[in-house]
Amino acid sequence: MHKSVDNITTVNRSDFRVAIIAGQFNPEVTEGLQRGATRALSEAGVAEAHIDTYPVAGSFEVAELAAHLAKAVRYDAIIALGAIVKGETSHDEHLARAVTESILTSATTSGVPIGLGIITANTFEQAVARAADDNGNRGYHAVKAALALFEQMHRKL
Repeated sequence: MHKSVDNITTVNRSDFRVAIIAGQFNPEVTEGLQRGATRALSEAGVAEAHIDTYPVAGSFEVAELAAHLAKAVRYDAIIALGAIVKGETSHDEHLARAVTESILTSATTSGVPIGLGIITANTFEQAVARAADDNGNRGYHAVKAALALFEQMHRKL
């Protein structure tokens, strides 16, 4: 069950800068994730002019570009979107682990929140369902998580 982070609004989000990195492998899924992420940013009051979108080949490249952008500290948050679907071998498991570890390392070493919207699914149908235009959209939730983390990281203690 997801807890709402919609009420966290201590930062002026009109000046907030966000990068969306979207893997293009499985575009039927990643396009839905991107719609969800964009919707969440709009609802949060992030100006469209402050959202930069970077299409890359797949989830591995999402992690590489996230590391590069996080080091540059140009963005207040980065949203990583992609889809890894199980195949006949264990390739998906190795890829998912490498991508997740890379994104976590980038986030913790840079201090830039990175919303993880990389779907891992056993079937293509599961991946499509997680990118649907509804409240279960993982791109939408990746934005909400990154915004909430940014708010917590910048609270006055």
